[in-house]
Amino acid sequence: MNLVVDWLHSADARSRIEEARALAQDALALARESRDPGTIAQALLGVAWIDYHDPLPQQSRRALAEEALANARSADDERLVAFAGMEAALALQPERGAHEIEQAAALLRDIGGFRLLVMLYSSASVNAIKVGDLERALAWLDEALPLGRAHDDPLGVCVVCGRLGHAALLTGDLDRARRALAEHLELAQKHRFWVAARGLAGLAAIETRGGNLERAARLLGAATATGPWDADADLTEDLEQKFFSPARATCGERR
Repeated sequence: MNLVVDWLHSADARSRIEEARALAQDALALARESRDPGTIAQALLGVAWIDYHDPLPQQSRRALAEEALANARSADDERLVAFAGMEAALALQPERGAHEIEQAAALLRDIGGFRLLVMLYSSASVNAIKVGDLERALAWLDEALPLGRAHDDPLGVCVVCGRLGHAALLTGDLDRARRALAEHLELAQKHRFWVAARGLAGLAAIETRGGNLERAARLLGAATATGPWDADADLTEDLEQKFFSPARATCGERR
C-alpha cells in the first residue's frame, strides 16, 4: 500500500492513477493467494484508498473497505479493524457517514492511532467540503488540528491547514484562510512535503478576491509548476468556478 501512496503523490499523479490502481490490484491478487486475512485486508485497503477522489458515495471503496473489515476481524488485528472502519466511513456522504466517522475515531483512540485520527477527520472534512457542508468540515478540522499539534505530526498539520484554508476561503473568511495556508506552506517548505502546490493555489484564489490578478496568476503558475494542486476534480472545480474563471474573464486567459 505504501508504494501505491507514494506513486499517487508523484508530480504527475493524475496520469499515473490507473497505473497505481493496477499495482494495487496486483498486490491484492498476491494477497489472496496467501490466504492470510491480515494480508488480504491490507491489500484491499490499498485498492480502496485509490478511490478517495471519486464522487460520493463511493460504492466501490465502501465494498472493498467492508471486505477488508471482515478480514481484519478474522485476523484479530485491532489496527486493521480501525483502519477499515475509517475507509468504510469515508466512502459515505458526510451526513450518512458522520456516525461511522465517530465510531472509527473511537477505535483509533483506543489503539493510540492519533495520526490516523488526524487523517480521518481531515479526510472527512474534504468530503464535507465537496457537498458544501462547510460547517461540518470546519468542525472536523477543528478536531484534527490540535491532535496533529499534540502528537507531533507535521504532515498531518500541514494537510489540515491546507484544507482549513480551502474551507475558510469558501466561507469568505480570507484572513483565516491566509493564516492557515501560510502555516501549510511553511511546513511544506520545511519538511519538503509534496502538498505545497495546493497551498499556492489557495493563496492565488485569495489574491483574486483582492483584485491582485497579476499576483494571483503568478501564484497559480507556481502551483502548476510545483505539483498536482488540481488532482482532486471536485475541489479544483470549486476554485475554478468561484475564483479563477472570473479572474481569467477579467484579465484574459493568456495572462
